[in-house]
Amino acid sequence: MVNWEFPVLPAPLLRLEFKVEGAVRSARAMVCGLGYYELYLNGQKVGDHVLDPVVTQYDRRVRYVTHSVEDCLQPGVNAVGVMLGNGWYNCSTPDVWHFDKASWRDYPKLLLQIEIVFKDGRKVTIGSGPQWKVADSPLRFDSLRNGETYDARLEREGWNSPGYDDSDWSPVAVVPGPGGLLEEQLAPPCKVMGTLVPRTVHEVKPGVALFDFGRNIAGWVRLRVKGAAGTEVCLRYGERLGSDGTIDQKHIGAYIKGGDCQTDRYILKGGGEEQWESRFTYHGFQYVQVEGLPGTPSLDHLQGRVVHTAFEQIGSFACSNEDLNRLQECTMESYRGNFVGIPTEIQKTGIVAMECLRERLDGGHKCERGHSNAGKRALSGGHVGRRRRIWLWTALGVRRWRGGSGRAWADLAEGWRKRGIVQASGHNAGRI
Repeated sequence: MVNWEFPVLPAPLLRLEFKVEGAVRSARAMVCGLGYYELYLNGQKVGDHVLDPVVTQYDRRVRYVTHSVEDCLQPGVNAVGVMLGNGWYNCSTPDVWHFDKASWRDYPKLLLQIEIVFKDGRKVTIGSGPQWKVADSPLRFDSLRNGETYDARLEREGWNSPGYDDSDWSPVAVVPGPGGLLEEQLAPPCKVMGTLVPRTVHEVKPGVALFDFGRNIAGWVRLRVKGAAGTEVCLRYGERLGSDGTIDQKHIGAYIKGGDCQTDRYILKGGGEEQWESRFTYHGFQYVQVEGLPGTPSLDHLQGRVVHTAFEQIGSFACSNEDLNRLQECTMESYRGNFVGIPTEIQKTGIVAMECLRERLDGGHKCERGHSNAGKRALSGGHVGRRRRIWLWTALGVRRWRGGSGRAWADLAEGWRKRGIVQASGHNAGRI
């Protein structure tokens, strides 16, 4: 467990090269990267999941994700790379929920296994272990509450491809796992489910541009920018505006007791157009206030990335009354925006999505009634049954035993209890 006073470190990059000799019939990668991970094979990101794996009480239950990767492999030398983020596993930001004092909190770590089956019947397993290497990434800071800071000048071109020179990288440290039961993640993953163009953009004061996406979403933005190396672009997310027309974060900032609130920073490397979007955090917002943007702000600078659990669409609703149609649309948008892996009462902000979720901490009887209503309302649009069952199972497991789970999950567990429900070793080494 990490000391609560330890500093937040840059997100680690971990890599290994291995050989594939023979024709591959099938291959799968099973990965548990805490708090969040991105997996790469031969320079390409594996899968379209984001914010994986879904949060659990990590010292009770931990999820791993399985990917089919036979199409990612090549004859001869291959390279596997993993980037790790803090996620819910290492919430460093002091907040009213005390996730910074969670019982499971620790630096990011990795458990990975690639199983390859060849057409001649041979089987080979590639696993995480002491032969891996680690280095700091350009992602200098990541926190669910605060946001991310990414310095593109520190990018390591080709780090996740074969032939990269990692002679100056450090060996990883092999450490114990978080202690929870390791299980496969069977629920639908989170994905980028849509991309929005801003409706308007204007300067609210010199050097400060305000982008309006027209509605509240959960997710982040994709930035397109061109400028000199070292230029810092600051992105502040929010759902309200102050009297002067700038972002007002007071209503959500009240829950965060340290650092910025919903703020991403990107530092340019220079030399042409650059694109960037955050990886290991998400925000609730309608407006994005941009400071330090080179040139004249335009709609082309940002795209909204809509993120939520990838529910299967199983139904729809439409009628002759446009007010009811709009009510249904808003209900579904609120429900999806408040289901990024787990159900929440707000999109990381102040909008209460569903009455049932607002009531979930008030007591068991309200929780049961509200949760039932949520399921009924959601049935007209998305299939939440499996995701909901797994979430209830997880919540049941966080009921306090001796010593309990600490403040982070205590109130949540009390509300739901009747329903049934490679890391840093020093500043430059990763744990597996």
